[in-house]
Amino acid sequence: MIDKGVSASLFTSKEKSSIRFTLKLGMLSIGISMGIIAGMILMKLFDDINDAIVVAMILMFGGISLIANFMVERKMDEKAD
Repeated sequence: MIDKGVSASLFTSKEKSSIRFTLKLGMLSIGISMGIIAGMILMKLFDDINDAIVVAMILMFGGISLIANFMVERKMDEKAD
């Protein structure tokens, strides 16, 4: 590696990506769970709401969790630099 001038960063990048993937998956799972709970609460509170509200809440909270994950990862990158 030294003779060819190859960087050793090839070996460390896999660990960071697996940690970030795990963080993203965890945050997405929490967001989906919160969406299911919020949808079910809305269905119990309002009788005239159909089942589509649960799907909408799942998508909304899942999207919010992915946006939050992006912000967390950006702060992690700033802290690393």
